[in-house]
Amino acid sequence: ARAESGDRGTLARLHLCRANLAPTHGDQRAVTAGIEEALALARRHGDPLLVGDALTVRGGNHSLAGRHAEGLIDVLDAQDLFEAAEDTVRATRNLQAVGIAYRRMGELPKAREYLERSLEHGIATGDWDQEFVGLLQLGFLHEENGDPASAKAMFLRGVERAAALGRSADEGFAGLGLASAEASLNRPRAALTALREARRAFAEGKVPGDEPMLSLIEGDALAQLGRLDEALDRLDASVAAWTPPGNERYLALALDKRSKVREAAGDIAGALADLRRQHVLRLADDRQRAEQRADLRRYEFDVARRDAENQELRTTEALRKKQVEALEAARRWQWTAMALGAVLLPGLVAGVLRQLAKARRL
Repeated sequence: ARAESGDRGTLARLHLCRANLAPTHGDQRAVTAGIEEALALARRHGDPLLVGDALTVRGGNHSLAGRHAEGLIDVLDAQDLFEAAEDTVRATRNLQAVGIAYRRMGELPKAREYLERSLEHGIATGDWDQEFVGLLQLGFLHEENGDPASAKAMFLRGVERAAALGRSADEGFAGLGLASAEASLNRPRAALTALREARRAFAEGKVPGDEPMLSLIEGDALAQLGRLDEALDRLDASVAAWTPPGNERYLALALDKRSKVREAAGDIAGALADLRRQHVLRLADDRQRAEQRADLRRYEFDVARRDAENQELRTTEALRKKQVEALEAARRWQWTAMALGAVLLPGLVAGVLRQLAKARRL
């Protein structure tokens, strides 16, 4: 009905809402199709801010799927649209999307700069969503940087703030990060406790949570406690959930953990099989990242060249303007001189005539 009425803007927003609420793992083809449809509708609708919103969502989806350069380019293009429209709220919030894209590309120092700025803005303005995502993303960044203690601090802040605000779903996702940090710190019992609390929060918030990641962390914690059969059961579930295309980054992580548990359980052949699969995924990821960095460098070069050309045009226009102003100033002086001459000439003529008359009398 809305399609028949031509309400493209509403349809675009509907697609974006569905994309934002979709699970982050599993078959992403329907999500991707919805985002592309939203972007096309936004462009036909002619709303640059809606186009920017769609680019931000598509950039996040690209980045999550491992297409990090495409994701970063989308969110940078969105930033240009937001700034051109002078929408400071969107522009500031989009800093977070840029930081997330840089994090997923492995550019951690640059990612941290953007994410910390975004977190500070969220706290200063009382924007809980921005604050919450900032805490989680900085937690992920610290984990990837090999600093689980700092990651734990971020996730714990998220759990405590979400609980105080009564945001059960947010508490669950922060608790999931906390459990991961506890497992990385070799605190399996604390990790299992955090997982139980996360599941409770998900149930209270009536959201499904992230079952593959819950299983992965639980499997890791159980393995640390020597409960290998239970650990394998949970890790098998994660591997199965992430086997469909589009989840290679998470699948490689699950295979790495399962290979270690299989080795500890005496299943050397199974451990080697997991390591081979992981190795293939890592090589593909390395090649993809190299290609993406090349794509990003080309994009940055094109932007720099465009900026240089625009600056040259601005400089030329400024010089032309100054020349015009100088000519106009000179013309004004010419008119002033002519006017002054017109005023003074009669007096000069009269003076000359008086002198001639006087000379005749003499």
